[in-house]
Amino acid sequence: MSPERLPGLAFRAAADAVVGRSGLDVTGRAPALLRFYGRLAIERRRMGDRVGSRYCAQMAADLARAMVAADDWRCAAGAAGRSASQLGAIRCFIRDLRRPSDR
Repeated sequence: MSPERLPGLAFRAAADAVVGRSGLDVTGRAPALLRFYGRLAIERRRMGDRVGSRYCAQMAADLARAMVAADDWRCAAGAAGRSASQLGAIRCFIRDLRRPSDR
């Protein structure tokens, strides 16, 4: 894994699916992949690898945003609204990424 990111998002929502840059559908594996990138970011940071840690954290953020966007689509399509969502913690993570005090 190269700590040099390609331009654009690593993951995106396509209707109710989460797809990687290559077009591979990772919807079913998205939660495990998010945990993987998060844990790897923490471990890289502990090892003093700030560049690698930032890369993994950015991958996790891209994936989390795509998961939330796909979930929004599912909730809207099912007319259940966000109350049916299982992604409350991820929504908080995304909200916290936007806080200007952390920048």
